[in-house]
Amino acid sequence: MLKKANRDFATDPEHTVFLFLFSQSHLSTFRQHLIHREVLHVYPAGTEGIFSYRREHTYAGRPLQSAGSEGGGDRVFIAGTPFPVAIIYRDRYTSMRFTPERWCHTAYAHAHGLRLAQLMDLGAEIARPGTTVTREQLLAHRTCAEACAVCARMRAVQPSPKHPPADRYKAQKPGSMWAADATGPITPIGYDGSRYRWTFVDFTVRFTFCYFSAEKSAYSFILAQFLADVVHHGFACTGLVLRTDCAPELCDPTAQALYKHHGIKHQQSSPTLHWQNFTG
Repeated sequence: MLKKANRDFATDPEHTVFLFLFSQSHLSTFRQHLIHREVLHVYPAGTEGIFSYRREHTYAGRPLQSAGSEGGGDRVFIAGTPFPVAIIYRDRYTSMRFTPERWCHTAYAHAHGLRLAQLMDLGAEIARPGTTVTREQLLAHRTCAEACAVCARMRAVQPSPKHPPADRYKAQKPGSMWAADATGPITPIGYDGSRYRWTFVDFTVRFTFCYFSAEKSAYSFILAQFLADVVHHGFACTGLVLRTDCAPELCDPTAQALYKHHGIKHQQSSPTLHWQNFTG
């Protein structure tokens, strides 16, 4: 839902407003999606009068207060939550809130989180004065670069591709080394809701598999289907080399588990850069 709200802002910031009720303890968990937000108010744990529900579906040992004209005559306020609740708001005037790791990313020329972590390992004080940042936060930020508009534009840059010499991979056994990438969102959307096309190309003979999905998060299912097709066409999975960029869905724990289970050697084209066309 937060990702959709941010996409709506990217599409029409002049006419988009959102208001969320959020557990205060989860603000840090989703902070990469909440950099443009304002906390209007925080209700202490147990505060009543926040949430309402249909009267006929509630029960209580004491009378419940009517939700009034805002909630509707058939609704009543229910007991407060056992945790603090924050009201999150955003409109076109809401300023950006920098987390420590995002400040480092911006202050150091949009450097990759791995590069920043390496600087920290060398003893460099990279945090903003008066704040602290951990190595874990920097490494987590490498998978959240979609929140950075500059990095998003860089990923869309398409320089002239530099193809390797044609005979570079002739010594490779067919089916032993593949390249994979996704294209999309596709317009118009497919009749089945497909928005992304996944392409797997063999380096030696250019044998190609194509698949479609509605979301990029379906990569693990696409990968499993690709491996089944590889075996069906007489190729081997064990020892297979798969080259991709550094997109999060290609490197997440589910994908890594599939690589390990099938004995796949996963190679990243530029492991220390944000993913972008022909580079990362």
